[in-house]
Parts: sequence; C-alpha cells; structure tokens
Amino acid sequence: MNNYNCIYAIANIRGGNLYPNIYGTVYFELVTAGTLVTAKIWGLPPYEPATGTSQPVGPFGFHIHESGICEITDPNDPFASAGGHY
Repeated sequence: MNNYNCIYAIANIRGGNLYPNIYGTVYFELVTAGTLVTAKIWGLPPYEPATGTSQPVGPFGFHIHESGICEITDPNDPFASAGGHY
C-alpha cells in the first residue's frame, strides 16, 4: 500500500478497424516510485510469423494515444486520428 490513498485511472480498451474483437482494461496506479501500469487484454489474434509476402501478426505490446480515436481516416497518415503517442 502507498501513501497516495490508491489514486488511479482506468482506460477501457476496444479493438479498431483491423481487430475489432480486442478488448480489455488498463489500470494506472500512483505508487511511490512512479506509476504502476497493469493491462488485461483479450481477443488478440494468434501470432503469425512474417512470410515472404506478409508482415507478422504479433508479438504484441501497447502504447498510449493522446485521444481515444484510432481510426484509419487518411491512408497516407493512418494513425493521425490518434494524436500523439506515449
């Protein structure tokens, strides 16, 4: 337990255009040394290695968007709607 009375934030995750079945929750908790980030994610597609004609699917990680939108609206800048990334 910390001295911050469990100050936290929660972000709900939902899939986008390419993988709509992804869902989960990310928890951000203020702790003495900084911020503890815990993610629980379901519905990820199975890992597929790259081939001579396709990119791999996975391994998976995550990043944080400035806005809650991640839609491909401009093919020349596919993640512009998400804003900055952390």
